[in-house]
Amino acid sequence: MAGINEQTKGTGLQRGASAPLGPYMTDLAMWLKAETVAQADGSTVTDWTDSSVNNKGMTAHESHGPIYKTSGQNSQSYLNFSGSLYMRRDNDCDHLTAAGANTIFMVCTLPKPGSTQFILDGNPDNGIARRYAIVAAGGLTVARDGGGGSVATNDYNDGDHKMVSWVINGASSSLSLNGVEKNTGTISADATEWASLFLGTNRDLASGRFIGRMYEFLVYSGAIPLAGISQTNTYLLNKFALS
Repeated sequence: MAGINEQTKGTGLQRGASAPLGPYMTDLAMWLKAETVAQADGSTVTDWTDSSVNNKGMTAHESHGPIYKTSGQNSQSYLNFSGSLYMRRDNDCDHLTAAGANTIFMVCTLPKPGSTQFILDGNPDNGIARRYAIVAAGGLTVARDGGGGSVATNDYNDGDHKMVSWVINGASSSLSLNGVEKNTGTISADATEWASLFLGTNRDLASGRFIGRMYEFLVYSGAIPLAGISQTNTYLLNKFALS
């Protein structure tokens, strides 16, 4: 498999350079950007609008929504999760999967390995073989329940701003940070569609909620082509001045 790191070679990325107009758009099923919140600094976010053509964003109960902040990494706005806050989409999530495969990008801060925190939890219709991103003893791990496999990395420091990206596509699954592939493995790409999606917590709304900043979140329905990975890498790396 050509890793996600291969996609940034030869692009001449420079810190703070002009970003492309946007990410790869084909099969973009959900696109959440903090700057679309457009609320007062320090206010609670209850709706996060989807900038994809599907217009299916996420919501939060008023007492559990993250806090909107106007200036973070490279002066970009973000949503602050404090360990008790989360956002969710409870239905109509079938557009997020295609033949079971996914490509996901997010720009966020990462907690230190060892502190169990759910960043994302995708709960399918059968309620068992969920897919999730969690920070635990082994570092950042992307996995599927029910023995479906996992890919992990601990190659980061506590609180680092990172563009996290992963592909769930059977034996061609991978996990990357800032466009550099950190590990590969097998994560089952079953055709079960998501029934709900959570950011900042697991599906049980239990302990282990995310503590950190979330700037941008993109879900592609399928394993997108290498050119699409390259375009989205370049867009996010330059927008948030990451390298």
